[in-house]
Amino acid sequence: MRGFAAETIDFRVLRSESRTGLTFDDLAGVGLRRNPKRVHLIVSRVLAKHLPVSGSVAVAAARSLADEVLHAWDGPMPDNVLVLGFAETACGLAGLVADALPGTVLTQTTRDVGDAPGIWLQSEEAHSHAPSHFLLRGVHDALSAGPEVVLVDDELSTGETVWRVISQVNRAFPNRRYVIACLIDARPDSDRERLRRRSEMAGVDVRVASLLDVRLSFAEDAPAKVARFLAEPSMRADQARSLSPQRVRPLPLSPAIMPDARIGAGFADRVRAGEVLDRQLDTLARNQTGAKILVIGVEEAIYPAVRVAVALGADVQSTTRSPAVVIDRQDYPLRSGVTFPSEYSPDIPAFLYNGPATAGEPAYDQTVVMLPDTHRPQSRVARAELLAAAGSCCTGTVWTWDLRRSR
Repeated sequence: MRGFAAETIDFRVLRSESRTGLTFDDLAGVGLRRNPKRVHLIVSRVLAKHLPVSGSVAVAAARSLADEVLHAWDGPMPDNVLVLGFAETACGLAGLVADALPGTVLTQTTRDVGDAPGIWLQSEEAHSHAPSHFLLRGVHDALSAGPEVVLVDDELSTGETVWRVISQVNRAFPNRRYVIACLIDARPDSDRERLRRRSEMAGVDVRVASLLDVRLSFAEDAPAKVARFLAEPSMRADQARSLSPQRVRPLPLSPAIMPDARIGAGFADRVRAGEVLDRQLDTLARNQTGAKILVIGVEEAIYPAVRVAVALGADVQSTTRSPAVVIDRQDYPLRSGVTFPSEYSPDIPAFLYNGPATAGEPAYDQTVVMLPDTHRPQSRVARAELLAAAGSCCTGTVWTWDLRRSR
């Protein structure tokens, strides 16, 4: 692997397999992150998280992953299969995969439990910067209706987080079949064998579907090699600066209503919501001809942002809690970044990478920010910093659109 991060930690792709001929470079680059539990960051080129991508690219990758799920299923898929995405990074991917699998119910783990009707399960992601995941009571109800589960993540590094959820669900609902779907399966052989043994002992049918199956290696002293960058102020995300209120305008549309995936969103409900969304955007899209637009989702609320980007022919990405090293180099994927309070937990920092300009003028004419209903009182200062981050990505108007979850 070439590039500053890969060379710094001696990151290598030892083996690579893909049914569709994809390579690691096709799907991702390598960054560094501020987390001693895991210092490398696989930066997806198709996920619409750390990097802005065309909405159509994100959808195409998800459809390809859905094809891999069907291949792993090895037979007709029944109705009411539960597609479960892992917060926050894979929530958008899970929604797009579910769209490509008719009859599915979409749900997710969540860190947004402020208005939760009840928490069913809690799971921990040991290596994460934000380790707690929750499944709400609605997921329990959805599992009662369907015996099969597709678990969607962007990357499998060990499989531990996914297995914890499978084992917890299996205790409540035995004899389910599971397909783990990910863009990149980067587990070492020992972790693949561990999952096989655990599944066999538990009597659970677990299969894995991915766009790319790789074996990776990096220097044993990678944390020490990265440590020297962590104290450098120039390699941190900038604080969001102030933004003129005159640049911020609400879209002249009623709120975007989407089914609440945290409690289980049925296929028909998602289709109806998508049709309403497209009708609202139709006139807007015609009036935006020629403008280069970035649609910004907020943490878990990336799926509707992708839908909006596709309708507008725009790029899309999401804010994230992932703390990364920012280095303005052409051979490094995270060249710029801004930080601001999380919409879900104002005491936790969130970030927006690579939308802000690295040199010269910002890359976009306008941005559209999908503002989620987190049911938490947002201070005027915190919301202003989010919009300022969006404003650093464009030269013109920062449009806002309220996103509401239906129950």
